[in-house]
Order: sequence, then C-alpha cells, then structure tokens
Amino acid sequence: MNYFDPELHPLVELLINNNIHFNHEGSFFLDSEKGLVAEAAIGFSEAKIAIRPLSDLDRVAFEKTGYRIINPEEFTLKLLGL
Repeated sequence: MNYFDPELHPLVELLINNNIHFNHEGSFFLDSEKGLVAEAAIGFSEAKIAIRPLSDLDRVAFEKTGYRIINPEEFTLKLLGL
C-alpha cells in the first residue's frame, strides 16, 4: 500500500477486505476516439465514481461524462450498490 497516499489507506483496506476489484494504478476514463481523457487515484467506471481526480482538468472531464467526484472519506460500499 506504500504507493497510495496515506489518506487513501482506509479506503484501500475496505476494498481489499471486501474483495472489491479496483485498479491499483489508478482509474482512467477512456474515450475510444480521443484516448485518455481523465485520471483519478481510484475510480469505479460502472458506478461512475471518481475518487481524487489528479488535476482540475481531470475533474472537469469526469464531471462532463457524468461521474460523481467524491473524497476518500465519503466512500461507502453502498455507492457501489453493495
């Protein structure tokens, strides 16, 4: 877990303890025509949730595509429908 910001550790532990798959290298929103559009520390494409976008431009790109932007402490498994 050393490669995650310490603020994300409780969230990462929650995901691991509940066998929730997530990308350990971050979350990416990809557009088939434009390629990479936005990055976040962690995200869930099916639920359209991005946690800690890497920049303001990333935040805008996620929001324009209907993603909900949340802080790590706001995350609950209910957001994933669990």
